[in-house]
Amino acid sequence: MAEEHAPNRAPGWIRDGLEPAGTDSEHYSLGELEALADARRRDPAWALPEHLAVCPLCLESFELIRDGLASVPDRALDRYAELFEPAPAPVRVAAWRRPRWWGPRLAAMIGLIFAIFAAVAGYERATSPGLASGALVDPGSDPIEAGGAMPAGEVLRAERDSSTRFADGSRLRVTAGTRFAARDGLLGGATVSLTAGEVEAFVAPQSPRGGFTVETPIGTATALGTRFRVRCHREEARVHRGGDNGPTTGTSYRTTVLRVEVAVVEGRVRLDNGHDAARVEAGEEAVLREGQPLIEVREQAP
Repeated sequence: MAEEHAPNRAPGWIRDGLEPAGTDSEHYSLGELEALADARRRDPAWALPEHLAVCPLCLESFELIRDGLASVPDRALDRYAELFEPAPAPVRVAAWRRPRWWGPRLAAMIGLIFAIFAAVAGYERATSPGLASGALVDPGSDPIEAGGAMPAGEVLRAERDSSTRFADGSRLRVTAGTRFAARDGLLGGATVSLTAGEVEAFVAPQSPRGGFTVETPIGTATALGTRFRVRCHREEARVHRGGDNGPTTGTSYRTTVLRVEVAVVEGRVRLDNGHDAARVEAGEEAVLREGQPLIEVREQAP
């Protein structure tokens, strides 16, 4: 008498969606299990093979096949059958090959980068400010006389009153002893870095992309077409450090601080010291002091 089939008697590995561990050629295949189940149905004296007695996986599958597979979905049977199929050949992943055009294109990109740097360097050399009159000293080379080109961005010292000319037509008058550096801008305008001394700028009309700027250690003056003077020097000042018991206590001492004076002759100048900003009109002057955040603007003395 055939055993009554229970709908939920699927093996655990089928119910849980897991692969059976250790499945290999020592297990019965699906065809062999079907043959054993058919022999069991035809021969009441059929004896259980030794392997079915010791292998829970094959025994559960055998019982399901014997009972007609009523509760086993086709997807589960397909998964079981795949366990005994030969392992597929490993997929070979082709090694990445550099495209043939990669080398020429990379070389072209590198060449373009070098060309850009060369063009920028050439532009800087071609538009370096020129010395119109006077004499300048470059610590790293021979003195620069009138008519010579000034090294862009290098600090120079004026041996005597001198004058420089920029690519946009602006001029800079430099007093003797002044230490400064100058360079033309890539988009127009110019930048002067003043370390000590006095310069007077005669600025040509500037484009929106340009701008004539005089930088000092404690502030920057920017003009868009004007005439102004900038003086950078040190002055004596009294410094008071308050004590713990209020401003009337503490110590005072004298020292020197950096002072920058900007006097506008024509047009206007914009100042910025990183703490404060001011616009100085013609006839006004501004004072910037080291350690003082506010910019002092006042009328020029007659």
